Amino acid sequence: SPVIVDDVLLVAGRDRRLREFDLAEPRAPEPIWTLEVGDAPILATPAVWEGRIHLPSTDGFFYAIDGA
Repeated sequence: SPVIVDDVLLVAGRDRRLREFDLAEPRAPEPIWTLEVGDAPILATPAVWEGRIHLPSTDGFFYAIDGA
């Protein structure tokens, strides 16, 4: 599931990618960045806390990424 923080949409996917989109124009979100995370699909919703994106992966690791 996606998560919205301020004017940013975060989407994690089965393709191992975490994507961030700018929601300044919600009908046409602009991609900001894409990051490949881990070695297996991401099936959980990202959580954002104190400026970090936290997400578990099915590769058995829990990732904390700066930048939200």
